[in-house]
Amino acid sequence: MQPAQTTGPLSGRSPLHSPKHIDLFEAHDAFNVMAALSLEAAGFAERGTAPYRAQEGEYALNGRLPISTMGGLTQNIGGTGATVVTHILSRVA
Repeated sequence: MQPAQTTGPLSGRSPLHSPKHIDLFEAHDAFNVMAALSLEAAGFAERGTAPYRAQEGEYALNGRLPISTMGGLTQNIGGTGATVVTHILSRVA
């Protein structure tokens, strides 16, 4: 979680890059818990609250901060090769 802890707070130092100006969050969610931990580490949720916010719909497609709208790594099989193929196909299609 070190990159999220480092870049999350840094983004809040500029008035143009605060969490309130970000409208989409793509998490590196190799495991289900990673999305919640990343949101918390980046400053989008207080520690331990991301799962509850998700249940309330805050991170849904039409919520305040949609996350992993392509399904994330767990949806795209999570393997490096499968992820690369998914990205290639999304660019070609």
